[in-house]
Amino acid sequence: MSTVNHEQLLSYVHLFTTTSTQDTGSMATYLKWAQGIRGDLNHNPHGWKRCKVADFSVVFFRDLPQAMTFEVFGKENRTMFYYRDGGGLAVVQVDTDKINLYRFGCDHDYVKQEKVGKLSWRYKCKTCGFSRVVDSSD
Repeated sequence: MSTVNHEQLLSYVHLFTTTSTQDTGSMATYLKWAQGIRGDLNHNPHGWKRCKVADFSVVFFRDLPQAMTFEVFGKENRTMFYYRDGGGLAVVQVDTDKINLYRFGCDHDYVKQEKVGKLSWRYKCKTCGFSRVVDSSD
């Protein structure tokens, strides 16, 4: 398994943020959706916590973010990535040569709910109620 160093991760994030092909109408819809997750823009999102590069990379490369915002929060510049499960990631520039990585949202505690297909099961988080379907054919 190859590892991603700090500089590589930042270059991937930069590439992602500069090559978005969303039109402005779609982006406005996504931003409205992201604000619904975020709530009060004067505070950090629920579950805000620092994370390591390895943890950030797992989430960032596992799923495509549904929305992305750029924010100025005090003296920090933030790039926020919002995912469909209500959580997300943030790259926070605290100085010209220093960034911090954060995760936010629920630490899901899934419980198997019901069979929804021949080989698929629905799981629901006991904490926030988010549900997902998992194909168990592997």
